Amino acid sequence: MTSSSEPRRPVDALPPALSSIWRLCVLGYRSEPGLILASFGLALLSALPDALLAVWFKLLGAGALAQDWGRVRFALIALGVSATATWFLQTVSTRVQRRFRDKVTIALESHVATLLASISTIAHQERPEYLDRLAVLRNQVFMLDHMYMSLFTTCGWILRLGVTIVLLMSIHPALVLLALFAVPPVFTSSWRPAVERQAYERGAAATRLARHLFDLATTAAPGKEVRVTRIADRVVADRRRAFDAGTRPVAAARMASAGWHTLGWAIFGGAYVGAIVFVAWGLGAPAGDVLLALAAGSRLSFYVGGAVGEIGFLRGVWMDAARRLA
Repeated sequence: MTSSSEPRRPVDALPPALSSIWRLCVLGYRSEPGLILASFGLALLSALPDALLAVWFKLLGAGALAQDWGRVRFALIALGVSATATWFLQTVSTRVQRRFRDKVTIALESHVATLLASISTIAHQERPEYLDRLAVLRNQVFMLDHMYMSLFTTCGWILRLGVTIVLLMSIHPALVLLALFAVPPVFTSSWRPAVERQAYERGAAATRLARHLFDLATTAAPGKEVRVTRIADRVVADRRRAFDAGTRPVAAARMASAGWHTLGWAIFGGAYVGAIVFVAWGLGAPAGDVLLALAAGSRLSFYVGGAVGEIGFLRGVWMDAARRLA
């Protein structure tokens, strides 16, 4: 047991995010090597048919203007094949990933239980700093297996972005600058979760107190004591103060980060409109290239949105759980 007279050793900082994710991937590979490789490969393969839709739209428009009905038929068939392949591969990928997550969860829960049982002291049960870190692993171990799905999905979004940028560069190399204008929303998406997580941890003690007071008033045994001692109003008031103290920093951080995130998306939207104007009027490109720019640019915005959202989850929730396990 630890003595209160002993000086407390400062809590070590959490390990780096990338090394934590790599350690968790190694752990998943050791437990299910075949399924993790199959899940990752299918996640990437299912991204390709969807990314090629802009090419088929270009062929369709060019064939229609040239009255080349053979090209039109080929483009229509390619569109149907791409749509069907996307649905089929995503369905298979989802089922394989679900099976992998079910199996790796057992290994992760055993690993977490072993880590918690191997600690020789009880400091991790007494100090709030340790309780904040262990709460995720103890109560929400499912976040660890969700990290694999989020990581694979993020890689799929990045592959789609790469293919789309290549298609835009096939029209004019300057269109690669459109990808640079996607940096602000991507940056804010990776920055927001860290800021909000810091605000959440600052109010973690107040949040635990609010949860304790809620359980105190709503659980049968202590609830009777609350009624007998007539302290219900005091418990409600204390719970409200603790809840506000825990949530106000998070709400303020979310409002500020949302403003910067909106500004980043406004920059990308203006660049997308400018790219279409550049292709249509600046280059005087044919209708097929304009249609390719429209389709690829719209898909690029969709892929950036998907990647930004997934990176936000990966950076703010799943990566945090991986760092606590590491």
